[in-house]
Amino acid sequence: MKKLFAVCIIGLALGRGAFANHPDGWGVGLVGRGGWSGEGQGGVALSLKAPKLPTYWGITLDLYNHYFGLGVTGDYYFLEGLLAPVSGNDGFGYFIGLGGYAGFGKYSSDDPTYNRWGWTSIGLGARVPIGVNVVIPISAIKLEVFADVAPHIGLGMYFNDGDRQDRRKDFLGLQWGVTGELGVRVWF
Repeated sequence: MKKLFAVCIIGLALGRGAFANHPDGWGVGLVGRGGWSGEGQGGVALSLKAPKLPTYWGITLDLYNHYFGLGVTGDYYFLEGLLAPVSGNDGFGYFIGLGGYAGFGKYSSDDPTYNRWGWTSIGLGARVPIGVNVVIPISAIKLEVFADVAPHIGLGMYFNDGDRQDRRKDFLGLQWGVTGELGVRVWF
């Protein structure tokens, strides 16, 4: 049974070019991210895919209420296919990938009620995006709507920066989590 499963996975991966659901060309869009994550606080990310590069990029910038965060993800979809065709290679599909992430976050408060306190966090690790998408041809462009979950594991660092030391302790170690993403890309 294990051999049959391995042969099916290898066959799907090798047949990827014939049944790929993602269009060629430039892909640009927005992704809403959230969940329990070492990748950053979530929010909205810019999604980029260049024609000659196999990597799907996500770039997040968070600015709110004394917080600054910057995160980058890069994913390679090693398995993708078409589940229900609409037109040619366009329609409802799936993808499974392997990627990495790097995140940085900084919070600081000078609120006199709480004294001065803050923290800095850094995360770096690997992720496995698993998702579905719909590609809809519209004239010369294609619209893609996608959703995925990305379990991840990596190294996390947290440093307490302020006068008030009872918030959280400094941390350096393994962290894991799951990020959910919902996005749209325009392909041209």
